[in-house]
Amino acid sequence: MRATIRVTAFTSALPFLLVFVARPLHQLRRSTATRWLMINRRYLGLSVAASHWWHLVAIIALVTWYSADGPGISPLTKVFGGGGFVMLGLMAATSNNASQRALGRGWHWLHLVGLWVVWLDFIFTYSGSMMVAPLHAVMTLLFAAALLLRIAAFWAR
Repeated sequence: MRATIRVTAFTSALPFLLVFVARPLHQLRRSTATRWLMINRRYLGLSVAASHWWHLVAIIALVTWYSADGPGISPLTKVFGGGGFVMLGLMAATSNNASQRALGRGWHWLHLVGLWVVWLDFIFTYSGSMMVAPLHAVMTLLFAAALLLRIAAFWAR
C-alpha cells in the first residue's frame, strides 16, 4: 500500500505540474509545446484526478487495514489533504463545457482556488520529507520553481 501511495503521488504530481505551469509558460514563451499544454490542460488535469483517486483508495486501505499498527492520519493532514481531494473531485466533476457555462465566473474561481489548494498540498507533502528522501527534495524544488514561473509570468503581464 505504501508503494502504491508513493507511486500515485508521483503520477499525480507530474501532470499537475504541467497543468500548473501551462499558462505561465505560454505567456512567457509561446511555442508548439506550450500551445499543446494549453489545449490539453483539461485532460492532464483529469489524469491528475484519476491518479489521485487511486492514491486516496490506497491511503484509505492502508489506514483501514493497518490502523492498529500505527498512529493513523494527523488531524492537520485530514483537513488539508482532505481539502485537496475535495477540490480535485470538484474540479474533475466540472471539467466539461456544460459545467463551465453553467457556473460562469464561479467555474474560474473554483478551478483557480483548487489549483492553489492542490499545489499547497503537494509542496507541503514533498517538503516535509525532503531531508530523508532525495526524490522529495527534487519534487519540492520543481514545485517551488513552478511557483517562481507563475510569479514571473504575472509580473511580465
